[in-house]
Amino acid sequence: MHRPRPAVGVSVAVLIVAGVMSGGGTGRASADPGSAGTLYVNHDVACSDTGAGTQSAPFCTVQAAADVVEPGQTVRIEALDDQTYSESVTLTRSGTKDAPITFTGAPISVGGSWSELDSSGAGPALTLKAVHDVRVEYLGVWYRGGDGVAVTGSQSVDLDRLSFPRPAVRGPGAGTAVTVDGASSDVTVSRNWIGDFVPPESDEPHVVYGGDPAAVIAALERV
Repeated sequence: MHRPRPAVGVSVAVLIVAGVMSGGGTGRASADPGSAGTLYVNHDVACSDTGAGTQSAPFCTVQAAADVVEPGQTVRIEALDDQTYSESVTLTRSGTKDAPITFTGAPISVGGSWSELDSSGAGPALTLKAVHDVRVEYLGVWYRGGDGVAVTGSQSVDLDRLSFPRPAVRGPGAGTAVTVDGASSDVTVSRNWIGDFVPPESDEPHVVYGGDPAAVIAALERV
């Protein structure tokens, strides 16, 4: 993946997505109570969505981790073969002020690429639904046919160092990088990138907010 150009201003994210479009197991996962605060997702190795989510026995899908993550835990998403996670992920679990929930991609090595989410349907790749104290960082999020990240009814959300690539030709009904509804507040989008194929002269909105514009300004000033 090519590094995209920096986004002008800020981008925002907490998401809403319907269903999971890929899976590596059946049943509901159960987080390992003995874990040291990190749940692992890696579809490049032996994995199971009904397993413990440890580094040696990771989940296959991001949704499996989203279903069981607890306050204070980090979900680490790895993609050693650069294969995108083709799923729509919905997070409905929250952290706390002192113990936020974090979703992060694996560190990028020299010449490496980011872990990526890509919804194969018309919904967002990532939806943050009625959550609070959540951080999402170091991920690539495609928005081919719908929004990249949708934040609905959520508070205290940070979207940091995300990449929003997209193809030059997008499908019908293609959305924006980030949408935040009017019921959300205290959403900060910082140090994000918008894809290579967005023309510099484009007036396409990268972040759409459905509430009081003053709340948007307050959020941007926090970046």
